Amino acid sequence: MKLLAFLSVFIFNTVSSQYQGFQDRRERYCTYGDNMYRHGQVVTLPRSPCATFRCDYNTLRLITQECVDRKGQCKRVGERWTESCVSYICQTKKRNNRQEYQAVISNMLCTDSNEQCRQPGTRFPFRIGSRVYRSCTCRTWLDNLTQKIKYFC
Repeated sequence: MKLLAFLSVFIFNTVSSQYQGFQDRRERYCTYGDNMYRHGQVVTLPRSPCATFRCDYNTLRLITQECVDRKGQCKRVGERWTESCVSYICQTKKRNNRQEYQAVISNMLCTDSNEQCRQPGTRFPFRIGSRVYRSCTCRTWLDNLTQKIKYFC
């Protein structure tokens, strides 16, 4: 009987210490998809190329974040840039108790037949198919955060 009690305690303690060792290892790593990261490791995840995270035991914590432009480049908060006659600014706002980073359109211009940016309302050459019209104008607006441009010739 004493031998059985000893074996029970020995087996329980062995299994318990193995489980504790497993728990300790798990708490020193963060997992994301098929990847494991060590405690303290700083990583960038494929779905968030402009955000860095630190593995804090078993939790990935956000440490920096920026906006992403259409080419996949990171932009700091407050930074301005222009792509294809559309100007953007990187802004952050709080939503559902979280900070969101987004590229907000600050100005839209029209594109003439020579790929030059033109102010809406001014006259400029514009190509439709193979024909270039000499005196066209345009109007720009946002529709559900989608840029819209209409040309008039």
